[in-house]
Amino acid sequence: MNAKSPKAIWKGTISFSLVTVPVKLYAAIEGEEFESHMFWEKDMSRIRFQRVAESTGQEVPPDQIVKGYETDSGVVVLSDQERDELMPERSKSIEVLEFVDLDDIDPIYFDRPYFLAPDKGGDRGYALLSKALNATGKVGLAQFVLRGKETLCALRPYGGGLVLAGLRFESKLRSIEDLDLPGITAVRGTKAELDLAKQLVSSMTGDWVPEKYKDRYYEDLKDVVERKAKGLAPAERPVVTPKQVLPDILAALEASIKANAKQKASIAR
Repeated sequence: MNAKSPKAIWKGTISFSLVTVPVKLYAAIEGEEFESHMFWEKDMSRIRFQRVAESTGQEVPPDQIVKGYETDSGVVVLSDQERDELMPERSKSIEVLEFVDLDDIDPIYFDRPYFLAPDKGGDRGYALLSKALNATGKVGLAQFVLRGKETLCALRPYGGGLVLAGLRFESKLRSIEDLDLPGITAVRGTKAELDLAKQLVSSMTGDWVPEKYKDRYYEDLKDVVERKAKGLAPAERPVVTPKQVLPDILAALEASIKANAKQKASIAR
């Protein structure tokens, strides 16, 4: 987090069975520092969007705009009252429904993370829950309302504390079966190819060190913007040499293993 004190976006309790822990919820993802906008090239004034009706091409006043849904029978409009009646009540408790093994949750379900911190009087319960989850390898599954939306989440230990990881609902995920993928058994391959593929994976295996990986585009963009603001030319970028593409999978695997071994040897010197 930044040195600037973060602001809690939700306050309530974690509850599991008869245990309740007062907590505060914080965003765990930083917003982009550089956000592009549209400007008129002539005088660099901001370009703003207008709400224009397709039928007339004229701007529509806000008080004449309604929200609706397109269906086969036409547009169905819902009033603010009808929409409000469907809104779930604001949660004041993250109620854990059950505990499951973290490894049982496929990564495709994970969404935006949030940090949880103990609120007044919640230090002991917070610490005990974090330690218990860490010791058992379990995560707590819960549903609660955040910003007017029903949220499925996984409560798990992280860095000595707790993180609330949003989960996607099953109904929101498309099926990979919708893709025209060949069945694994239908793809012909040799034992030699598989052995080499496993050898290559093994030779490229390392420890997960997240700080090794940088958002290179964002860092380059930030550098260009800062240099241009000072009247400086952009720094020279390294020339990227295209990798050789070998059409034969066996040859490509063998060449990859040799290149990877050569790279590791040069690093070890």
